[in-house]
Amino acid sequence: MTYEDIVFEKNNGIATIKINRPHVYNAFRGQTIRELIAAFREAWDDNRIGAVIFTGEGEKAFVSVATKKKKETKAVTTMVVGSETVSV
Repeated sequence: MTYEDIVFEKNNGIATIKINRPHVYNAFRGQTIRELIAAFREAWDDNRIGAVIFTGEGEKAFVSVATKKKKETKAVTTMVVGSETVSV
């Protein structure tokens, strides 16, 4: 998968997932969440990965509130957080 909003790397048994939107303080948007889900799934499915580092680009913020500048018309992505199902 090609990522726009995150950087995903695997090296020596460690996966690094970095939100790469410092110009908006790493604010989530639908695309960001879809990419995070894909990266975490890939790390989970790779038996060589023993740890995941989750971080954000930039010096001012790890992450800020979600952004929604325009209504997206793409398919809804569903993720499970604990016992709750969240659609984005």
